[in-house]
Amino acid sequence: MIAWADTRNPASCALLNRLRFETPAVEPRRIWFKGTWSEETFHEMTAERWRSVGTAITRAR
Repeated sequence: MIAWADTRNPASCALLNRLRFETPAVEPRRIWFKGTWSEETFHEMTAERWRSVGTAITRAR
C-alpha cells in the first residue's frame, strides 16, 4: 500500500506512523493545492508488513 500525506497535516502523518507505514525516503513533492504550494511525503507498507501489523493490533485488543 502507498499513501501520500501533506506535511501541513500532522494528524495524517501521525495516523500513518501509528499504522506503522514506513517512509523509505523523505522526498517532498511540491504540488499546487488550494492556492498555495504544498509538500507531501510518501509512505509505504508491504503486504507482509501489513499482515504482521494486523496480527500485532489484534493481539493488543
